[in-house]
Amino acid sequence: MGTLKPRFPTLAFLLLAGSFMAGCVAAAAPADWRTWDLGAFRMRAPADLRHAAGGIDSQAGALTTAALRIDYDFGLYSDPLDRRADTLDYQSRAGTVDGLAARFVRYRIAPAGAQAGQACSGVHVPEVRSSGMGSLALTVLACAEHADGLRDVPAMLGSIRFQPPARR
Repeated sequence: MGTLKPRFPTLAFLLLAGSFMAGCVAAAAPADWRTWDLGAFRMRAPADLRHAAGGIDSQAGALTTAALRIDYDFGLYSDPLDRRADTLDYQSRAGTVDGLAARFVRYRIAPAGAQAGQACSGVHVPEVRSSGMGSLALTVLACAEHADGLRDVPAMLGSIRFQPPARR
């Protein structure tokens, strides 16, 4: 008789992903979180995150702890978070962020490269406002070593509020 390999990491990821898909924007941010002003938008998130700004042609940066990295990019060329060749268990659903059409995603990174096996959860808002060069979009992507490290991400994404003038 053959041996069965435990599939707990995949099962745990799928259970967390299911809860993500069921109520991403319904989760409330805890009262002890702070509001991070990230330029074109604000987001509630834990106060212990460290902020690093970057970006040349956009408002981009990262909020990090030892266990979680949240990258954001507001601009013309924000990552649309489409399925990539290096992703596993990719899930996507339509929703809204601050009244604007958005796409929420969740996936794992395939076991190769620097981010191998990480679980990721994020949102892409394709049309926040117009510029003379086209639509400005927002992408926020959180990645952690394990899916349970993403448990607060739905509340963070649901708390995003755009600075005026956002399309409504």
